[in-house]
Amino acid sequence: MSSAKSESESALWTPRMQLWQLMGLSVLGVTLPLMGRLADNSQYLILEDYSLIEVVSVAFLLFPILPLLLWLIVRLLVRLGCRRSGDRVFSGLIVLLSAMCGMTVVRAISVGLDLQRNGIPEVLPALVALAAAAAVGRLNRRSAAVRQFLSVLAWGGLAVPYVLFGSAGVRWQLLGVPDQSSTAGLQLPRPVPIVMVVFDGLNGMSLLNAEGQIDRHRFPSFAALADSATMYRNATTVHPRTDHALPAMLTGTLPREEQFPVEADYPPGLFRRIFESGQYDMTVFEPLTRFCPTELRQLQHGRSAVQQIGRLLSTLLRVNTQICLPLELAPEQTIIPREWFGLLPHNKSSAVIQKGLVIYGWDTGRREQVQHFIKCLKPGSRPGFAFLHIALPHYPWSVLPSGAQCFPMADVSIATAGLRNETWTTDEWLVQQAWDRNLLQALYADRCLGMITETLRQQQTLEQTLLIVTADHGMCFMPGASLRETVSATLPDLLPVPLLIHLPGQTQSTVTDRNVEIIDILPTIADVTGMESSPDWDGSSLLSEETRARKTLCGNQPSILAPDFPQRFQHVQRLISVFGEGGVGDRIGRLDAVPGLRGRRVEEFSVGVSALRAVLASGVVGRAVAPGPFSPGEPYTACLQHGRIERADGGEGAVSGDFAELEPVWLAIAVSGRIVATTRTSTDAAWREIFTAYVPEDEVPVLAEQVQLYEIPNGADVGELRRVAYRSVSIDEVQGLFSGSGYSGE
Repeated sequence: MSSAKSESESALWTPRMQLWQLMGLSVLGVTLPLMGRLADNSQYLILEDYSLIEVVSVAFLLFPILPLLLWLIVRLLVRLGCRRSGDRVFSGLIVLLSAMCGMTVVRAISVGLDLQRNGIPEVLPALVALAAAAAVGRLNRRSAAVRQFLSVLAWGGLAVPYVLFGSAGVRWQLLGVPDQSSTAGLQLPRPVPIVMVVFDGLNGMSLLNAEGQIDRHRFPSFAALADSATMYRNATTVHPRTDHALPAMLTGTLPREEQFPVEADYPPGLFRRIFESGQYDMTVFEPLTRFCPTELRQLQHGRSAVQQIGRLLSTLLRVNTQICLPLELAPEQTIIPREWFGLLPHNKSSAVIQKGLVIYGWDTGRREQVQHFIKCLKPGSRPGFAFLHIALPHYPWSVLPSGAQCFPMADVSIATAGLRNETWTTDEWLVQQAWDRNLLQALYADRCLGMITETLRQQQTLEQTLLIVTADHGMCFMPGASLRETVSATLPDLLPVPLLIHLPGQTQSTVTDRNVEIIDILPTIADVTGMESSPDWDGSSLLSEETRARKTLCGNQPSILAPDFPQRFQHVQRLISVFGEGGVGDRIGRLDAVPGLRGRRVEEFSVGVSALRAVLASGVVGRAVAPGPFSPGEPYTACLQHGRIERADGGEGAVSGDFAELEPVWLAIAVSGRIVATTRTSTDAAWREIFTAYVPEDEVPVLAEQVQLYEIPNGADVGELRRVAYRSVSIDEVQGLFSGSGYSGE
């Protein structure tokens, strides 16, 4: 009976129909989604320097080779006399490929409607897609119309080239089609030396004191530059994300959401114009966007075409895994190479380059990048063009004011307590601690600027140099708000950026509140050098008298703002209320949950034993701490403490009830019997048992010492401390330290 049924089902499909059905579902479920992702991520192709032959070979392997191999497996089983097994394998492949098609639709809906943020797990629509795929498999056996429809889908293979080469960035990289007008041969009448430094995630208002001037105690290098430059105090970004803000800055045009951070999607920008003038020695440190002419790239991957094909195919199959599984079930995103996201690992061979394009990892080796950039500032026979885009004070917030790392693995973006899916917890304390880490990196950004300007002074080239210092956007640190979403309350944190311009020969300081946007930088450079302007530019030269009547913010929620934007000073007021001003009483790096305890000796208090236990990473404080066996890298300065409070099994002072019902736990951290920081666990239910603490870098002992952890039973009237026993975990385990608290990374 079953044999007769199998033969009956086999008669429904001819070998040709089986091939066409596998091809149709394969192209819809695998090839087209992956080619679409590749077209949307053309900067990856540029970064990895893939050729036309390599990309076409991978596309050919996905279609038609992949469905053809699947079909051959089915036919081989039939030829071996296992017709029933062949039919089952074929039916299973139909269901699997149908499910992959369904998950492509589910992912588009999930992202478009932001289901996860609305509390709807993606696994629910994924189950619907799986049920629909099973129904397709059943209907394929019962309905001739369905069988014919699945066969017709194979013609979708004709759309593969259209999808892939529909991207201007792909055409630029693989076909050499510029999709833009040329600026070759346009000479600059005044080719002055140019140095441009773009910090990332730096709010211009965070540099100011209560009088609206640069705080000289905190930011002496910014203040020193302002003494012989023009400070545009009302400068703002046009987009809250780097992949749109930096291209806007480099091209002088307002970005559109459908554009990608590649040269082919924009009109000729700063790098292209400087390069094609043929008058400059160019050095460009740009790790994220792909706007620097590839002709300037000097490092080669050294991989054969076969290795490149295997690498690209492996990456795309990993991406496909992410597409085809619900977000809750998909493997960690780290299985996808960092290069796919434009994040390169530190490459020591980059350090030998003195001219051309220099590519470091986006969020790694930031001190090494700055030191390398400084070495490239040597004057030559031609004017120099030096550009540095550096992820400071952008997360990972791991760099201390000295430039040292506070954890060893420089290529791991350590997650931040209180931040999930770029949305802050409602607990003000955790947000302020993250803000503190951001500002600590802003202090290091000032140090970097000082090293750059001092190098130019020593070379006696600063006076004749056009020096521009700015940032691409700010970041929001408000409880319950988004790190980047542009709503009315977050604009004072996101919009303002620093902009200081030192013109050749300028010796006087000027502060202006005229309406300025980052799209005005390129036209200003053009005005100084005599570069021909472009009708594509939305910005205008800051050397002209032209004034803009409004501010424009692009993004998911575009806005038109008043040109003055007085709300920007709200950021200054908030910062001062939390951290004070520079000098005596400066609280950057010295936030305390319980004021007045820092610096006191433990023996001044009555000391008992706490009923609580804790997990702490890594439980030591010190300079030049050697990384553990599973944490390769340079020695690091251990001063950032991440921890989780746990319930002890009874004991003196034990408190009954569940931990979730406890009030926040107030804590003191001591080294050698001296209290060096105070903190508390979170008031947010999702983070209730989590705490972090920062020991000021100038109070970190030279030799590593174990920290002591104490519970403060009464935070308002401290008379007693209770010793908390804890177990240390390696720095490698810090990502999982918060796993019991609804924790997710940045």
